[in-house]
Amino acid sequence: MDQPDDRFSASDVVDFMTCPRKLLLNRDSRHAVIERPARDELAEFVTQQGLDHEQRVREKLAATHPDLTSISGTSAQERVAETLAAMRQGISAIDQGDLWAPPWTGRPDFLVRVDEGESQFGPYHYQPIDAKLATRPRGEAVAQLTFYALLLDQVQGVTPPRIHIALGTGSTESLATDDFSAYVQTAQDRLLAWVAPGPAADAVYPEPVPACRHCDWRPTCDDVRRRDDHVAFVGGAGLAEVAKLRAANVATMAELAALAEDRTAGRTVEGMSRPALQRWARQARLQVRQREDGTAHHEVLPDADRGFRNLPDPTPGTSSCRSRKTRGLPKGPGRTCGDGCPAAMAARSGTTDGRTILRRNGKAFNWSWT
Repeated sequence: MDQPDDRFSASDVVDFMTCPRKLLLNRDSRHAVIERPARDELAEFVTQQGLDHEQRVREKLAATHPDLTSISGTSAQERVAETLAAMRQGISAIDQGDLWAPPWTGRPDFLVRVDEGESQFGPYHYQPIDAKLATRPRGEAVAQLTFYALLLDQVQGVTPPRIHIALGTGSTESLATDDFSAYVQTAQDRLLAWVAPGPAADAVYPEPVPACRHCDWRPTCDDVRRRDDHVAFVGGAGLAEVAKLRAANVATMAELAALAEDRTAGRTVEGMSRPALQRWARQARLQVRQREDGTAHHEVLPDADRGFRNLPDPTPGTSSCRSRKTRGLPKGPGRTCGDGCPAAMAARSGTTDGRTILRRNGKAFNWSWT
């Protein structure tokens, strides 16, 4: 649906709560100010899986609601009018209905009539259902459905007391609207106040957030962060570590790498231990050196009685390791590694002595073998 800038959807509210920059980038793409990045195959696959799940929920609803009505108007105005007409008729289930109460607009997957209470349509009201592939309710889905419930309050004159998520497990989770409505209403108020001055996308720096993992705009934001040598690209660093470093004015890889030098031994970062800070600093130094000379560097860490060194010796003929490529396998000595295990490959090639701990190319491998 073509969405004018004076209308805000459930996705807009969720984007504002998780990443305001995404909200502005979506707006710019609607006006052809910026081209939306092409979606990768994984994103397309997940989207298709979601549509397939939604179709299964639709078929399940149709079996219990023979008068299930799908809204098919081509324009926003037509779809809103069709939805209101279906609600006035008391249709038991509405598929892809459009709701509009300025400045809010929404399209829940399904609206189901509940024959309780009074609405402006009669002795019944409608409650929203959304189909989600997740196996449990997630914050974004709950906020989205709560938004629909608040929108329904303006459309039908009563707030639906329950919202429903049709999960990927085949079960439906029902939640109390009142548990979340105040939070979403506050987010809506803040969104309207924030967009009033007309902020530009460039005015919001793309700090990494959890929502980046599945965002179509990630390549665009990564370009900005790489241009600025953002500390988020340190191998193995999570969002929590990045936030602590940025708060301590360690904003770039180069600045973090400088902390590995002895002359900065007194530098600290709030919430991060000194050994942890030095570990990230040494990792950043390796990556900065590789960027400067194009050569992959590694460091052999000093011996220390820690981690796998505290385990008993492995059984002869087998190896025990814990690397990113073998996570999920049984841990401990005596485990036979697969052909893809870096420890097993290094052991066969004879390139490294046993019980060596290496950090190389942004990945940490701890392994031992006999």
